[in-house]
Amino acid sequence: MRHERSLYAQAMGAEFDRLDDVVRRFHSLRGRVRLAGRCTVDGPTSWVGRCFGRIVGVPVTRVEDDFVFELDADATQERWTRRFPHMTMRSRMRLADGQLVERLGPVAFRFRLHVVDGGLDMALVRMTVLGLPWPRWLAPSITARETGREGHFHFEVAASLPILGRVTAYEGYLVLPTAP
Repeated sequence: MRHERSLYAQAMGAEFDRLDDVVRRFHSLRGRVRLAGRCTVDGPTSWVGRCFGRIVGVPVTRVEDDFVFELDADATQERWTRRFPHMTMRSRMRLADGQLVERLGPVAFRFRLHVVDGGLDMALVRMTVLGLPWPRWLAPSITARETGREGHFHFEVAASLPILGRVTAYEGYLVLPTAP
């Protein structure tokens, strides 16, 4: 069965239409798309956070610089490649039981998506490592928010581990193709 709506539109249902125009356009992109923008990264607050970040494949070096995002998307999955100045972060998105699952290396995060003031908030529901459930009390705290401002797609992501502190935090924007 061929789905006509994007992966995020499928996960969010009617709520997808409540997103800011810029966020909705970003999550409606299909095929192979390359976008550019700027990004600021704050690294871990501990050596354990740095180790965890390297295992998962998230940026751990503090930097503010140009940023490139590559998308390969169809209705069943999305591959995201984020090119930070000191590393490349790759993840794959798919749906499971109506929720978004993002895989980063050996770790899979399951998110519930919500619209808040036109922006997209992602709430961590579950995490697995090598396919095994990760205990909730050890799960990272993840803040992920996307908004549309000044015609650009803005993102803010932060992840921290209980007791050990921040693993990564990055924020920035991407310039979207001009709307038809």
